Amino acid sequence: MSVFLLNQTPALTTISTSDDVPVRSNLYMPLVLVQYTDPLNTSIDKQSLNHCLDCLNVCRLPPDLRPKVNPQTHRKSDVLIDQNFGITSIFVTLPDNRRSVGSDIFRPNDKRVKRVDHHMTCTPCAVLMVVVMGHGISRFRFVNINDINVGLVVVKEQIVDPIDGQINSSTLRQQCVGRKGIDTQYCVCNATYCDDLDPITKQPVGTILSFQTSKSGDRFKESQLKFVKQNDHDNADRVVLTLDKSKKFQKIFGIGAAFTDAATINIGSLPKDMSDRVIKDYFSASGVGLSMARIPIAGCDFSTHEYTYDDTKDDYSLAHFALPDEDIKYKIPQINLAKQVAQHGLKLYGSPWNTPHWLNDKQLLKTQPDKQYETWANYFVKFLDEYKKHGIELWGLTMQNEPMSFSSMNFVNASIERDFVKKHLGPALTRAGYTKDKMNLMVYDDGSDKNPMIEYVDTCLSDHDTAKYVTGIAFHCYLANRYEAVDALHKKYPEFFTFMTECCYNFHKPTDPQERAKLGEWSSGPGNANQIIDTFTHYVSGWVEWNLALNVFGNPNKDKKMAGAPLIIDVDKKEYYKNPQFYAIGHFSKFVAPDSVRVELNYTVVMTKNFGLNYTAPNLVESRRDCIARKGKDSPYCVCNTTYCDDLDPIVKQPKGTVLLFETNKRGDRLKQTVLKASTQNLVNQNEKDTETADESVVLTIDKNTKYQKIIGFGGAFTDASGLNLKSMPQEIATNVIKDYFSHNGIEYNMGRVPIAGCDFSPRAYTYNDKADDFELNSFALQMEDLEYKFPYIKLAKNVSASPLKLFASPWSAPGWMKTTGHTGDAGFLDKYKENGIEFWGLTIENEPAAGRQEHHDYNAMGFNATLERDFVKLDLGPALKKAGYGRDKINLMLFDDAWDLLEDWVDTSFNDKETAQYLNGIAYHCYGGDPKKWTALENVHRKHQDQFVISSECCQEFNTPKSVPPGTLMHLGNWGGAESYAQDIMNNLEHWTRGWVEWNLALDIYGHPNWAMYSAEAPILVDPKAKEYYKDTKFYILGQYSKFLAPDSVRVSIKGDKSVNNFESVAFVRPDNGTIQMLVN
Repeated sequence: MSVFLLNQTPALTTISTSDDVPVRSNLYMPLVLVQYTDPLNTSIDKQSLNHCLDCLNVCRLPPDLRPKVNPQTHRKSDVLIDQNFGITSIFVTLPDNRRSVGSDIFRPNDKRVKRVDHHMTCTPCAVLMVVVMGHGISRFRFVNINDINVGLVVVKEQIVDPIDGQINSSTLRQQCVGRKGIDTQYCVCNATYCDDLDPITKQPVGTILSFQTSKSGDRFKESQLKFVKQNDHDNADRVVLTLDKSKKFQKIFGIGAAFTDAATINIGSLPKDMSDRVIKDYFSASGVGLSMARIPIAGCDFSTHEYTYDDTKDDYSLAHFALPDEDIKYKIPQINLAKQVAQHGLKLYGSPWNTPHWLNDKQLLKTQPDKQYETWANYFVKFLDEYKKHGIELWGLTMQNEPMSFSSMNFVNASIERDFVKKHLGPALTRAGYTKDKMNLMVYDDGSDKNPMIEYVDTCLSDHDTAKYVTGIAFHCYLANRYEAVDALHKKYPEFFTFMTECCYNFHKPTDPQERAKLGEWSSGPGNANQIIDTFTHYVSGWVEWNLALNVFGNPNKDKKMAGAPLIIDVDKKEYYKNPQFYAIGHFSKFVAPDSVRVELNYTVVMTKNFGLNYTAPNLVESRRDCIARKGKDSPYCVCNTTYCDDLDPIVKQPKGTVLLFETNKRGDRLKQTVLKASTQNLVNQNEKDTETADESVVLTIDKNTKYQKIIGFGGAFTDASGLNLKSMPQEIATNVIKDYFSHNGIEYNMGRVPIAGCDFSPRAYTYNDKADDFELNSFALQMEDLEYKFPYIKLAKNVSASPLKLFASPWSAPGWMKTTGHTGDAGFLDKYKENGIEFWGLTIENEPAAGRQEHHDYNAMGFNATLERDFVKLDLGPALKKAGYGRDKINLMLFDDAWDLLEDWVDTSFNDKETAQYLNGIAYHCYGGDPKKWTALENVHRKHQDQFVISSECCQEFNTPKSVPPGTLMHLGNWGGAESYAQDIMNNLEHWTRGWVEWNLALDIYGHPNWAMYSAEAPILVDPKAKEYYKDTKFYILGQYSKFLAPDSVRVSIKGDKSVNNFESVAFVRPDNGTIQMLVN
């Protein structure tokens, strides 16, 4: 058992222990403090030792990269700092009879560095102290030009043993030469110098090596640790990691990247020794030790042009099949070099992007499909045979890269891929000797929400005649719900491995053709690290980055798009640059060798009193993380980014006699948990003495036999604005926001509102059919906003939601040509969403129907009154929904959906008409207005229409006109008054028969936008794309105080106090698990 100390500094650390089981954590480790001495009796402290190491690396730089020093300024024991270069060098004056002008500190086979000249010795009477860092030892080398005496100090737990003799300097690590990037440095390499890494060797028992890459500039910084007893750190925050090697999970194939045309052309454009060095940086023991690689079969999007291996029309015998220059000149030589230097061997797999156009003729695929598909199967065999002639044998194949995104053999659905494998590719590979034991055939290889993973893979693997040829499931990291799908598929098909075959950073189409690839952006490192950790914790056996290398414009790409890469090449300067993600990937690939087996890792978190209660958590993934707070208007708000966000523990039923208290308050507690115990008369905090008196207490009595309404749920709205803001953030952040709202580790929303077409919080006003007089709705179509801003996040919410997700939809406006004013059938909308895997629980007839009748109303609305809505339901909408199969038993049609002041009369108008009421299930209203008459109206509505449920379908704070708050004004974060009003409103709603409560936008930007009418508003979560952060405002946690605990079907019960207390209200519920929930607002 090892103790590791928490540290907030962004860093990625790999710990290698004596039994070769690496442990990864975003934590710093405690360092072993050792007293260093030397045979010349020159006192050297730990800081000076580090200076020596820096100085060594300066010596090994080519002359043009060395810092300029003035030898005349050096005095005895001077420490020189060169700010431009960013390192510190130490020079020590020796007695006159000991002179030094140089040192042979080069690698034996390194032809680039023959000798370190007097350049760095500074003066005849100064000697450079060189430190050679080995595994578990530190060596000091001193050279006397007269008698070549060598002094060596071996330091091991303060045991010093000076000896004479030659030092083998082949294990000297070359350090990163850094340049300033976006928010961290990137490492520069040229023809004569590049940083490298020491090979990983087995450590003596009891030894731990820590390797750290950090935002501050460390790149694989090595530290030696030792085991300590747990009580050595009783007064420190700590994490105890415990490995259980007896509990084993999947075996790892490897980690790698792709030999695309773009990557190999860029690498091949460098001088030969540099291009070889790039391959060694990736695959060798002195690099990051990649062990897998992907090969596009012919061209891909990251090629200079579109091509295949046989573009001769109707060449069904493939007589003209030939590898082009891209393979012969670039891919094959670099792959063969990678095979030679690869520390762990190299597993290669191929994926096609494009088929010859003559094979992809849609008419021929209808009239002679077997001939077309059989030729395509033989194309695979030809590819394998041709590469084999060049000494390259492949480990695996995928049928098609992203079959729904690129030109292909029209694998537009899984059944086509299933039949292609079963009837053509599988048999063709078997006939050619590429049987299942020699060739790993993988299905899917996609990463788009347009192509659902579970359904696609199920179609292929549930067919025995297809599955007999298949060994694995390939997928890409772009799939929003990938891990839920991967877990489900692993459970259903444990005999098939899963494999992340592509992951790319910052892929986009630039608006400026001169836009340059990002260098030194720290988020690329933790982003990749989190991806890999998540991948391995979900039974995946391999992870592969996309392009090995791109140029400074993120190119070439035939579609004029660009992307980031771990390594960027500048051909003009003859340099290449290692981005943070290069080292992040290396933290895994260098240590997790092929055939490594994932084992159980448990841990315990112990916090000091400064951080609240002590607690123990059994699983790293599920542990609660506390809020990182920033000062707000009058209360803190919580900050989240790609690598950290606070979360919440799932709610579980407690043992009898145990009470959990969760508190959110103005001073900064956010759902703070305290354990209480039940006594005969009151609850006593276990951490405090009972000092309560009768005068200071209120006795609340819960009567579970007196029951009221049943809860439907809590939620927010999937507006265009919310989706657009989420899409503007890194994918990890967008995913985390949805999880923060809907998952067990979030506040457990279970409802979502979806605007039907545009709303005020859209970037534009639009409907699904703006073609005039199209009464047949032939031009009805979902818009880009649905496909990009709503679908991905709704589907993700469905997958992560702790409870089944209830979605309801609301239209803002009909097309202008349908309305008499000329300003801007629901079944069509329901059908279109259903085709995309999204079904609705409910509908409202119109958002704020009365708003359009207001003078100077600035955003899309209809302008109904109570009688118009009644007749629309009775004569048009109700019958249309029923005819389309959306009857009252299938969809909950809700009346009103407007502010409370018109509620009672409006509801009566429709429900007193039986022909209208037959189509209705419920009543929706908005929270706006705090007049006490509101609660009277709710009581009256419930009394008269008890068979109809009531929900609050929209609530929003600080909704501002552009006149009252000019666009571009920052929203108020940390506004406790707003949070308190939410707490009060929800409490009062629940006390007056409301069964559901839905907030407005899930996420807005820091200006409360976008809104096409230039209005602004607050939201529980605000995002800042520029800072790559999002902020959980106070109201987020207030909402969570209700949504996380009042599970669907919780029932409100009676609660009464023995006295009246000002500004104190309570409400009580019994959950479906029979736990009792008591809400208090004071």
